[in-house]
Amino acid sequence: QVARASAQVRPASAHRRVHSHAMAWCCCVESDESGAVALISLPPAFNKEGDSTSEEAPSSFTARLDRAVEGQSFGMRLEAFDGSTIHVALISSDVRSVVGRYNASSKEGVRIRSGDYIEEVNGRTNASEMRDLLESCNGLEVRLRRPKLSEVNIKKGDLPLGLGIKYDQDGTSLAVRSIDEGGAVACAGVDIRRGDRIVAVNGRACRTNELLDELRRSDALRLTISR
Repeated sequence: QVARASAQVRPASAHRRVHSHAMAWCCCVESDESGAVALISLPPAFNKEGDSTSEEAPSSFTARLDRAVEGQSFGMRLEAFDGSTIHVALISSDVRSVVGRYNASSKEGVRIRSGDYIEEVNGRTNASEMRDLLESCNGLEVRLRRPKLSEVNIKKGDLPLGLGIKYDQDGTSLAVRSIDEGGAVACAGVDIRRGDRIVAVNGRACRTNELLDELRRSDALRLTISR
């Protein structure tokens, strides 16, 4: 879905909302009896008290993922909006899933986390091709990178927020599609770019509907940006 984020909730006649297909899918994330998943959590290295990015570049690593049996749960919910990267929205709590088994046998620094980006699968870098491989192949070489996170502060006042955003209703991030001149974001002069993802609002990392609610009802916003 694509939505225009404004300073307040308005009736449908006054608040234009455009719907489009957003690529998001469960890579067999419902993998245990309860269907439990782990919501996105911010990496422990992120300094929540500052609004600048880490001086170190995001780390990247390659994970070898194998299904032990055909049809085994992969254990991830994935989002892909820009055609080139895939965002890991959720990680299953089931240690029997493909990702669960990989994480259990890997060192902390190379475990797959919610919020990571998948950049390559078996040499392919197109999001649609990577998705097909993740769904169909048993042996996968997956290159991932950690997100680069920053925080920005915005006060809306009488201005609309001025962000065009794309999201999946069951996801955990809001992808920035456009920034409107004259909106609160543009006037604040903060570092938000097209393609960035909002992964937390006022310290809350949650589902997209809750992120949207927080954007609408709060005048002072602290946005956690993933890039």
